[in-house]
Amino acid sequence: MNEMKGLFDEVNASLGRFSKVFPKETGAFANFMHTVESPGELDAKQKELISVALAVVKQCKWCIALHVKNALDRGASRKE
Repeated sequence: MNEMKGLFDEVNASLGRFSKVFPKETGAFANFMHTVESPGELDAKQKELISVALAVVKQCKWCIALHVKNALDRGASRKE
């Protein structure tokens, strides 16, 4: 779990640095992700669980850390 927290912290730090260099692009991406992750036919938890699966397939440690945290924050259980 500490490794995941470390990765999550790295993601946040990197996104912060990136947003300073590319504020317009970062803002556009944030708006896109907000739209994608908003509840619709699938709720936010289901969408995050799908994102976890995609991150695992891509073997992106940063993505896994981010989406696991988001899924847990949206009510997913550890079993899910």
